[in-house]
Amino acid sequence: MYAESRIAESLAGFKAQSGWMPEYHSIDEVDKANALIAADCQERPNGDVIFHPTPKQKRWIQNERALCWADANYWQTRYAYICDETNNIMRYRPRRSQQVFNSILAEFDEQQVAIEVLCLKARQQGISTEVALKFLHRLIFIPRVQGITASISDEKSELLNRILVTCVDMLPWWMVPPMKKNRTNLMEFTHGSILSIQSGSQISGIAQGWTPVLVHISECGDYPNPKKTLEEGLMRATHPSSSLFAVYEGTGNGNTGWWADSWRTAKERWPRGLSRLCPVFIPWHMASDL
Repeated sequence: MYAESRIAESLAGFKAQSGWMPEYHSIDEVDKANALIAADCQERPNGDVIFHPTPKQKRWIQNERALCWADANYWQTRYAYICDETNNIMRYRPRRSQQVFNSILAEFDEQQVAIEVLCLKARQQGISTEVALKFLHRLIFIPRVQGITASISDEKSELLNRILVTCVDMLPWWMVPPMKKNRTNLMEFTHGSILSIQSGSQISGIAQGWTPVLVHISECGDYPNPKKTLEEGLMRATHPSSSLFAVYEGTGNGNTGWWADSWRTAKERWPRGLSRLCPVFIPWHMASDL
């Protein structure tokens, strides 16, 4: 959940079922507690973990899982790690551009309607990273979620996959459902959630044969036949509901063509309730830390 009211509602529901309310913790408290748990774990050669938690440790894990499930921002700021612009792994800290983007997601979440965004952005704004982490949050905490993520080429799609894999590798073992191994271009968890890594250059259509509820299309302005691939193919395979989270994003890439026309159409029609896609513009100066 992204909106404060929805987070409070979810935590209240958890309290009603469990009899206790999860507590928020600072980043420092999270690091210290998780380091103590990690020190008490033993890993077998096959990757299994032997852990006999104390009652206090068991409650801590229950608390963190409940909070992370209910509050995507808590999960990202406490547990998500990414590669920064210098290729070093660091804890996620939202840029101004990502904070703005998240505030828009919260508005959709507040209304409990489909999130369908057309994002025109400058480079290095962290929007692809933000969407990838939001998708991973749903994949981990919600069973049977189907999603696809794609960029213009296999190489660029692999960069999106790298964001996901980096974060998964850094998460505590007790937070991540078991993953199915040796799945080419798939991130699949044993509780049924799955993300397919595709590209705009593949022979078959994107998400062909799927009905995804998570859709992330990057570099939209570079697709060779976007009207057929995206508008007539993918968008007709996704159905607006409160479960749908779809982001089509890219840089300007010229003043003509499908991407420019789609932006103008969404910008004109969205205020009148005539567009599925909400136009979001993230200019270059929003990445003020760069």
